[in-house]
Amino acid sequence: SCRESSQEVAVESCSALGMSSDGSMVAVANSGGTVVKVFDSASGTMLHECRRGADRAIISSINFHRSGRVMAVASNHGTVHVFGMR
Repeated sequence: SCRESSQEVAVESCSALGMSSDGSMVAVANSGGTVVKVFDSASGTMLHECRRGADRAIISSINFHRSGRVMAVASNHGTVHVFGMR
């Protein structure tokens, strides 16, 4: 699941980073690999918080579609989670 947010959030530790092709969004996976937060790269404001799952995972890749409307997150569990960005 992925929810929208307009809060500013400090990132303490991360396991993976991804950036949209136009550079407007940055995605950060937490150290447990269970949550991916998407930030506006200019303001630092959190735009989305996406839950990948409850089990710890190593995130191997975070990629945005060139439109910026879809983000894919791959892990060592052999899964790819796809999230819609509104």
